[in-house]
Amino acid sequence: MRKRDLLPIVLLLLAVVLLASEELGGVVAVGNWVSDAGAKGQAAVSSLLRNVSNARVFFQDLDQLREENAQLRQRVEDLTVELVEVQEVIAENELLRTELGYVTSQRSLRVMGANVEARVAGYEPGNLSRAVVISTGRDGDLLPDMPVLTGRGLVGRVIEVAARSSQVLLLNDARSSVAALIQRTRATGIVKGQLDGGLVMEDIGRDADVQVGDVVLTSGLGDVFPKGVVIGQVVEVIRSDTAMFQKAIVEPSVDFGSLEVVLVLLEHDPTVSVEPGVQ
Repeated sequence: MRKRDLLPIVLLLLAVVLLASEELGGVVAVGNWVSDAGAKGQAAVSSLLRNVSNARVFFQDLDQLREENAQLRQRVEDLTVELVEVQEVIAENELLRTELGYVTSQRSLRVMGANVEARVAGYEPGNLSRAVVISTGRDGDLLPDMPVLTGRGLVGRVIEVAARSSQVLLLNDARSSVAALIQRTRATGIVKGQLDGGLVMEDIGRDADVQVGDVVLTSGLGDVFPKGVVIGQVVEVIRSDTAMFQKAIVEPSVDFGSLEVVLVLLEHDPTVSVEPGVQ
């Protein structure tokens, strides 16, 4: 065979070899792509698993933090309650210390301390009752009409006595009245409770010297209240050219709405004046 005849065959073989090379290169390329894709997929799955694990740890930590936060919040609430209780004990001790100091300064008095347990507010015909229930009764030798006071002044008088409790009619009840005098000038009159809960000193002489700021005390007249117990302070004077008497609006020295501890006078010397308490 002549060389000229071999040329087409050689060219055909070369073409087949080149084609085979290209095909094999494609297979290798595909294999490499699959291998790369598998590696990337495995990396992605690993990353996903790590993220899931991290998320689980995060939520576990979050639950723990929430539990610790709830415990801390409960502890704060407990401490707040304890603080309030301690402050209440301190306030009660200070109140009792004040009352005890007042009692020890009054050598002519024999008193019984009592807690205010309840307030009585009820309607009677034409009258709004203002009274409190205290924690002492016949067990403490209490009797009706015994005076009740605090270190700040007059509270009222006992009106009903049970075995272990008593009812006290407050000074600002419309049924209450007490003989009184102006400390500065000794002008006398009668302090009466009003339907609105206020106090008015009536029957003061027309020419008596009464001024805003004057202190009003019990006068000791009658058999119930000792002399010299603070009632309150004059805040307004009412005069009329045609009236025989003048009046004075009195601001009570005792806050009847916040009574906690009171003193019941079991016995007192009517010849000795009570020294005014805390103004």
